[in-house]
Formats: sequence, C-alpha cells, structure tokens
Amino acid sequence: TGQFSSAASMLEEYIRETTSAAGNGQIHLLLAKAYEGMGRLDDAAQVLRDVIAFFPDAPEIPKAHVALADILEKQGKRRDAVRLINQAALRFPQDADVMRSLGKQLALNGDLLGAADALESAEQAGARDPNLLLEAARYCRSAGDYKRAKALYERLIMNYPTEPQAFEGRIEIAKTFQEQGMYRKAFEALRDLANLSINKPQFIPVQFSLAELYEEMGFRSNAASTYAQIAGLSLDPRELARAIIGMLQNGALNEGLEAAKRVPIDVLPPADAYQFLKTFGN
Repeated sequence: TGQFSSAASMLEEYIRETTSAAGNGQIHLLLAKAYEGMGRLDDAAQVLRDVIAFFPDAPEIPKAHVALADILEKQGKRRDAVRLINQAALRFPQDADVMRSLGKQLALNGDLLGAADALESAEQAGARDPNLLLEAARYCRSAGDYKRAKALYERLIMNYPTEPQAFEGRIEIAKTFQEQGMYRKAFEALRDLANLSINKPQFIPVQFSLAELYEEMGFRSNAASTYAQIAGLSLDPRELARAIIGMLQNGALNEGLEAAKRVPIDVLPPADAYQFLKTFGN
C-alpha cells in the first residue's frame, strides 16, 4: 500500500504541474492503478471516467474502459460493468483486451457461449491474439459445446502453429475427448503429442495430462509411473510437488516418500505447500 501511495502522490503532482496534454491518458491510467492498489476504488473509477471523457482520442481509451469495467465489477456493479464494456466493444471491436473483458463479463453472467462469440468475433475482426481463440474454446468446453470447442482449437492451431497457445490447444483437444468419455481418442492424441515433445519443455504438461487420463480410467499403476517420470525430469518445485502428490495418491508410496525429500517446501506457494504436506501426512 505504501508503494501505491507514493506512486499516487508523484502522479498527482505531475498532473498538477504539467501543461502538456501528451501522455495524459497513460498518466491517468497509472494514477487509477495506484488508487486501486490503495483500495480507493471510487477515486480510481473517477479518474478512469475522466480519461474517457476528456481524452477521447487517446490511445489508452480501450484500456481505460477495461480497467473501469474491472473496478465496477469489484464494486459489485456488474450491470454497469457489462453496459460499459458493451459500449466499448461496439467502438473497439478489434481490440483484444476489450473483447476479452466483454467475454469475461458475459461468462460471469452465465453466458459462456456469448463470451465465446465475443472473443471469436474479435479474432475474426483482425485482432491477432491466439489467446482469443484459446479462451473462446475453453468457454465452449465449459458450456458443453465440444464440437465448437474442437473447431476453435483447430483454428487456433492452424492460424498460430508456432505459438505456445497452439500446443495448449492440442492438449486441450485431448481433454475434450476425455470429458466426453472418448478415452481411446484422448490417449492417442496425448501419445502423439508426447512423441512430438520429447526433450522439449512441452513434454511435462503432456505427461501430466496423460497421468490424469490414466487416473480417470482407473489405471493407477500407469498414472503413478507417469507421475514418477515427471518427478524425475522436472526441476520446477511446483511441478515436482504435484507429481509426487500424484505418485502418493496412486499407490507409489515408497518412491513418492523418497522423492518428497527433494521438494523445497519453503518456495512453494501456500496453497501448493498445504496440499503437498496434507498428502504427505496422509
């Protein structure tokens, strides 16, 4: 809070003393962020309204709409947030941040397919952001529209083949098969991805998905051995803890307890550390 307060004081002084309009939009956005960090949500909202009203041609206007919608949501004014971001979407249909914010508001109101429509329309309008298609596909999955989700994942892979989101999409296609009970297709998709990603960073996320598939199918020994493989490869404390939890929960007690000695609990986020210690204790 002290850092935000100092930043707010500096920005307020700058605004009082400056006579140039150049960069004013950005300065006011930073001031709103500082107020928000201090918990002064009403002041933050007013600053953002001023940006929208007094600097209508500033390049930061789309971001101001998104930031104001987020603050209104925090204040419990969801209807106002939805109205504001709908207006922004009509004005800035190619802005990825605006359309993502619209999708978020629609999803919070339970309209998951409407949220997917918003993100997909932004991509179709020219917003070159693979996250739009990835998030749209996830909304469709959550709504149970697996056919559309798969089509969006495939478009993501085709349009952005070298982006990391494309690989996430490949993994999530396998998850759509899994969620529909199509275990053979899910296994084949993950096996192919594992073969493609050997000796690459993507190998471990694929192995986690494969282990979870084995668990759901009831193949505990396969799940345990896959988690053990991850534990032997990963240098990331969170991945290591998660893999060891999988080993212990699937019956690989001796190996899991031995591997648990390698987990630096003090660097784990609190929730991860709690889950690890709870499983270890059991």
